[in-house]
Amino acid sequence: EKQTNTVYLKCRIFICRQRFLTVGDKLCGRYGNKGILSYIAENVDLPYLPNSYYPDIIVGALGIPSRMNLGQLLESLFGKISFLSDIRIMPSFSSHTNTISNYLKILIYNYLINNKIKKSFNWLYNPYIPGKFCLRDGRTGSKLKLAVFCGVA
Repeated sequence: EKQTNTVYLKCRIFICRQRFLTVGDKLCGRYGNKGILSYIAENVDLPYLPNSYYPDIIVGALGIPSRMNLGQLLESLFGKISFLSDIRIMPSFSSHTNTISNYLKILIYNYLINNKIKKSFNWLYNPYIPGKFCLRDGRTGSKLKLAVFCGVA
């Protein structure tokens, strides 16, 4: 008796064109936030952290609470902590909201304080404005008036 093994080869071809972003392009995030690109600045003109990192994208502050996507804030903050400490953070949650918020607050503060001590980043944790960072203006080098929340996604 003769057996025939049929093997099918599946090949997918994607044709795409890569182009640079321009003013007026519409961007969309993972959390449903979308907006129009309004300005493209040079790297030297962007505000920067004391360790000379500068943001890839700056989002308006009113977009997050209007869509109630707090997960974006948590992902950004945990991404920043993971980036600075070279570890992967996978928080586990219980079903109680108060327990989750207290757990996250303690977890985030502990990671920020530990990184501040280990890496001598005095700018990393400020007890008066936890989770926010004092940026410097890229053009003048002076500190911005208010602390800014920034993270890694």
